[in-house]
Amino acid sequence: MEANRVEGRPSRLGPSYHDQFAGAYAVIGMLAAMLQANQAQAAAPVEVGLYETGLHVASRDLVGVR
Repeated sequence: MEANRVEGRPSRLGPSYHDQFAGAYAVIGMLAAMLQANQAQAAAPVEVGLYETGLHVASRDLVGVR
């Protein structure tokens, strides 16, 4: 919010990319678990961390890449 100022005041960026990425990662995990179950192995539980997803989304900014 600090980097996206409107008339000097911090403002929200719009869509929540963290939530969208977490949903996409959950779908990828579920598909991988289904493929694993099709190969006669027990399907592993799928866990998606919103914090870890946020770190991935913000990683470019965190390391200073422009």
